[in-house]
Parts: sequence; structure tokens; C-alpha cells
Amino acid sequence: MLIGTPGVVIESAIISLNNNTMIAPLFMTNYAQMSNCEFKIIGGVIATTGTTFMFAQDSSNISSNSGIEFNGATLRSDSTSSVGFAAVGNFNRIKISNCNISNINFATGSAATELRVIDNKVSYYSGFSLMPFIDVMTSTNVGLMNFISLTGNEFTNGPSLIRIKCSSNCLASFIENKFYNCGTRVVKFHPAGYTPRSLIVRGNIQIGGFLFDQLQTGVSKATGTSYAEFSRNYISSSTPGTAGNATMLIDDGATPWLSQYENIRIADNMFKDAINVIQCSGSAVSGIASHNKLWFGDNSTTNSTATCQYPAANKANTDMPQNITL
Repeated sequence: MLIGTPGVVIESAIISLNNNTMIAPLFMTNYAQMSNCEFKIIGGVIATTGTTFMFAQDSSNISSNSGIEFNGATLRSDSTSSVGFAAVGNFNRIKISNCNISNINFATGSAATELRVIDNKVSYYSGFSLMPFIDVMTSTNVGLMNFISLTGNEFTNGPSLIRIKCSSNCLASFIENKFYNCGTRVVKFHPAGYTPRSLIVRGNIQIGGFLFDQLQTGVSKATGTSYAEFSRNYISSSTPGTAGNATMLIDDGATPWLSQYENIRIADNMFKDAINVIQCSGSAVSGIASHNKLWFGDNSTTNSTATCQYPAANKANTDMPQNITL
């Protein structure tokens, strides 16, 4: 499928593909900038045999108020040489929901402002060494997103990468996802953007692996006060009864997580056989001020360890104090 030619602007269009079965080397090439448009793929099966699932010539200059949505579809790349690349450029709002996704890496474009990934089942060919799921098309400071939600997704193996680019006032949430054997450091915030102003990580299941990576050099602090919460998550090794790698938060880089957040709250989680479930082992403390605090409390821990080398004044093994009286 070909949409437009370079320089073309599509204005006020609704394009909907419903319950089709398509098998081809490439699903779609989008050269057009999209203005006030909606593109929907509803139901059906889309399978590609090549290493590119979708191609887009990306531009942030004209594309505005446009969205792309995948809902209830089976999306798969059948190539065994690499994950299928799916560029969703020239769209501001991206929504992927209730889909069965196999061997695909979605890449947000320079026009992106919102990303919703909800209730999908995601898997990868076991022979791949790299299994990215979300990445960006450009490394410059465009495509900064204000709203990011990954909710209710199930990753049966992988992914190896979820890299997102946040604006200076971004809400990012990871809620009730299931990560089975994510072997590498998965979630990264792109250094051309910011850390989320509000980061909510709640109710996830992580079996083995490493979830949130150290902050990349160059990433900026969000505007104003920022909070991060890791609560009600279940983190365990992939070998019940035997301790193994299962790390929810890694901070071993030159830019400490705590320098970006007035408050990081790690509470009400369950940690089972998890080695270094929290790994704050970086020696750099640049930018950590007296008001930056990590709270660690009310966690159920069995045969698990945690490392935190933040200064004593910046951490506490109790929950945040209650300051409201009824």
C-alpha cells in the first residue's frame, strides 16, 4: 500500500481497513504528511515477509491532529533475519490495542505526541538476538511525547528495548503488564528528551531480566516537580526457589535517577528470589539535592537483594509519611 508522494499533504481524511488478510513483502509506505486525519486498521491479519513492515518518510512540519490506530488485528513479520521495522511517522497520536503482535518493532516519528499500547500479546522469534518493541525514528529533539501508556500487555519473550522520547511535561505509565524473560535492560528514556514528569509503574509482573535502565547521558529533567512511583509489582527470578536476575530499576550511570525526581517511591511490591531487584550502584551523585528522596517500604521480600548507594540523607526504609488527617 502506498500513501501519497514526498511533499504531499493529506487533509481531513479517514482511512479504514477492516478485517482484511494481507500478506506481502511490505505492508505500507507513507510519504504524505497527515493533517486532521485518522488511519485505522481494525481486525484482520497483516503479515510481511520482508524486514520492513511499514515505511514512512517522517516530517513534523505539517502533520497535525492526526492519529493511527491498530485494533484487534494480527500483526506479524515472518522474516527470521531480523525484527520487522514498522515506522508510524507523520502521526501525532498512536494507539495499538488488543492485537496479536509477532516480531515487530514500532518506531514513533517526529510528529508523535501520544502513545497508547493497550492489551496486546507480543512475542518474538527465539532466534533473534535483538527484539525491540518501541523505538524512535529520529535522534533529534522532535517527537517529544506528552502522554505514554503501556497497559495490560503480555510479552511472552522479550522485548529487548522500549525506548521513548518524553516532553518536559510527560505522564508515562506502565500498568499491569507481564514481562516474561526480558533479558536485557528494556525501558530507556531517549537522551534527546526528558524524564517523565510523572512516572507510574504499577501492578506489573516481571519474571527475570532487567526492566528500567540507567538514565542515558543527555536526558533532561522535566519541568517543575517530578514524581516516580513503583508500586504493587511482582518481581521474581525465572527459577522459582532459586535466586536469579530480576531487576526492576537500574541506576548505575553518570546521571542518577534521583537527581531527576523529588520523590521516587518503591512500595507495596512483592520480590521473590530476585537478585538486585533495585540496583542503584552508580558512584555519581551529581545533581542530587537535599529534597531528592527515595522511599523504600512495605515491600514483601523473599530470598531477594537490593543495592542502593544513594547518600543516607536521600533514602529511607519507610514509606512516605501521611500528612492528611481525617
